[in-house]
Amino acid sequence: MLEKWVKETYKTNHKRFFINETDHLNPRTFRLLHFRAFCTAHSAEKAKPKRPQILERYRIALAALYIDAGFCIPNDLKPGKQNTLFVGIKNTQTTVDLANGRSLTTGKIPLSFSAYAEQCWTTLLRSDDGGFAHLFLTTQWNVMVCAMDAASLHTGVLETACSCV
Repeated sequence: MLEKWVKETYKTNHKRFFINETDHLNPRTFRLLHFRAFCTAHSAEKAKPKRPQILERYRIALAALYIDAGFCIPNDLKPGKQNTLFVGIKNTQTTVDLANGRSLTTGKIPLSFSAYAEQCWTTLLRSDDGGFAHLFLTTQWNVMVCAMDAASLHTGVLETACSCV
């Protein structure tokens, strides 16, 4: 994608950014200011926006390009150095998403206690899974509320009969 952008942006002079007429970027000529221009060209208000997470992957790939070529990674390409740029792009993307009516949540909202209690009661009355759904919901609630991992659950109070819990 970086290579394609360079060819489109620097149509008459793009060959200087590549190593010996190949499609590999030359770290001697493709600098941080070009990368920032790439990020800005793909920010939220542009025709083909990229999410900050994707732009961060391009930063990592560019840093790998420097390493592969035997150069030191420029200080501004090191992790965390582009935070201001990426935060700005993320804020702009959020504003555009809100203006377009896109939800900012993933749709995964934790259930309230009353919803968990209702689901636990409903699954307790079912007999097709041997109580597994009830056990699963109960342990998930306990793990979520107590902020403990599943390894610390006490199973001594569970009664087993046949293959049921």
